[in-house]
Amino acid sequence: MNKFEKRKLSKQNLHEVVKKCLTQEDDDIYIEMPIRDEENPADVIVAKASLNKIKEHSDEIKYMLGQLHIFHTENNSMQYGHLALLYKDGKKVSEWTKDPISLIQISRLGYILGAMDVFKKVQIPLKDGSTREISATKLPPVGDKRRITPTFYKEGPSLDD
Repeated sequence: MNKFEKRKLSKQNLHEVVKKCLTQEDDDIYIEMPIRDEENPADVIVAKASLNKIKEHSDEIKYMLGQLHIFHTENNSMQYGHLALLYKDGKKVSEWTKDPISLIQISRLGYILGAMDVFKKVQIPLKDGSTREISATKLPPVGDKRRITPTFYKEGPSLDD
């Protein structure tokens, strides 16, 4: 069994995993990943995230993705704001970040790992019978092997350790 660090989904932990995936190699296959400039955190720079390194850390990334509320439901699509919602302790939903850079990072990692499709326009029904077009991300249906397994982060030592 592949051992990996089970991290709580947080801005800091996500950014640490993203840093592990960055590359300077021109011959590496990569995606562009926004990151905060370490010298001036108000500035955002675009770095290269290696697809090979993302795959190397896929279990760790999937464990963090599994804490998103959307994967604890049977929904097959989500709005961008759903990326900010965390399923906590199996009982309640809370917001883990409002940082747009973190939300972009988690969505790009989810897309690369096949857990999320690209944003698409979908029609949602409104109470008055009309519809409204919104941007949404398609998710693999429940039961599909690409669907992220829901996870719960527990503070303290894990029973697996």
